[in-house]
Amino acid sequence: MDNTIAGGQVLELQILSRMARITANPQTAGKIFQQCMDEAGLTSINNSQDMMRFNQALSKQGDDFETLSRSLMSDIMQARLKQTNHKLTKALGREKAEIAIEECLKEIGLTTLTSSQEMYKFALALIKRGGTIAVIGHSLKIQAILDGAEQD
Repeated sequence: MDNTIAGGQVLELQILSRMARITANPQTAGKIFQQCMDEAGLTSINNSQDMMRFNQALSKQGDDFETLSRSLMSDIMQARLKQTNHKLTKALGREKAEIAIEECLKEIGLTTLTSSQEMYKFALALIKRGGTIAVIGHSLKIQAILDGAEQD
């Protein structure tokens, strides 16, 4: 899967904007943003791994920022699910892809994905189906591990 986040600067500005709403002070938000970037060892957010590293630093900034961190993670997982849907649709057709995704989510007891660990479990459910679906599942599993999911 492509890990590039389109418009990294746009993403950073969106995060800063959301942080400013939490702090009610853009300067404070900017300082916290920079602290998180420094802690994550980043100069910019260019791909999903960068976003995950930033997100880990952000989650340590207190309850409100932990909530923002979970929201950002959910956004990433939804983008991955959309990419997976697109790949499955190309391989199987729209109807079969939607059925596979729905059944795998149901199998793991979820309606959506909000963490790399949930993405990992979803990938395992895809792998169980075999064939082309399993190939896409393996790709997703590797991505989830790179994003911090722990292997069962």
